[in-house]
Amino acid sequence: RMIHNIGKDFLNKPEKGLIGLRRIYSSDENLSSTQLGRISIWSAYFGDYDFAMEVTERAIRINAEAIINLWHPGMKDVRQLPRFNQFVREIGLVDYWKQYGWPDLCRPVGDDDFLCE
Repeated sequence: RMIHNIGKDFLNKPEKGLIGLRRIYSSDENLSSTQLGRISIWSAYFGDYDFAMEVTERAIRINAEAIINLWHPGMKDVRQLPRFNQFVREIGLVDYWKQYGWPDLCRPVGDDDFLCE
């Protein structure tokens, strides 16, 4: 509930919203993957894409199903980060895509690179 309120209460004050989200993130080591997903999506909405990716990685380490947050429409700019590319390589998604087909939002670029929209 608290995470939802930060997003809603600070729609026009992204800097204050990010402060609140960072406070919640750093003060509670036991956040669920669902709570972390909310923090990541709100962080992306407020424009802190690096923080959104950091939070998403933590959520995925807790529960692999949290990977769905990477494909949320609000995470489009997060998918442009080099850190995103590195992460999906590390967890084996790029190798999987090469073998079984690329998702609708991603495509290969050249011989050894890719882009996700």
